[in-house]
Amino acid sequence: MTERVYISIIGRQPGGEDKPIETKLPGRYCLINGRHCISYEERLADSEYVTKNIIKASGDQVTIIKKNGVESRLVFDQKRITSTDYHTPFGSINLSIRTKSIAIKESQDLIELKLEYSLLSGNTLVSDNMVNIKITPAR
Repeated sequence: MTERVYISIIGRQPGGEDKPIETKLPGRYCLINGRHCISYEERLADSEYVTKNIIKASGDQVTIIKKNGVESRLVFDQKRITSTDYHTPFGSINLSIRTKSIAIKESQDLIELKLEYSLLSGNTLVSDNMVNIKITPAR
């Protein structure tokens, strides 16, 4: 995989009536100690903030770190429920993540991460979610 990449992220809530949310952005990729590391920036809707994002993925864990405008460290781990404080310009939310599945597919020109998880606030289910992240070389 090349260093310059495109990141396509599709998020959806199974059973929800909302359309999937899709983002495609340029970014950078590297492999460090067997972990896929992807970095990219995105502008928050209707905001001057440009969020810096890092995705770190290995076989059993995916971490998504967001900085600048939205501050969070989301850890997806099938072996345990994780928690995070999700900071936005509008306030903070404490969330727990119950990861149902993590799948990572790798080939020469594609890395694909599939996550299925539930978000909880306290003991209350906020949403069930699926995220599909595809990393392809920039051409």
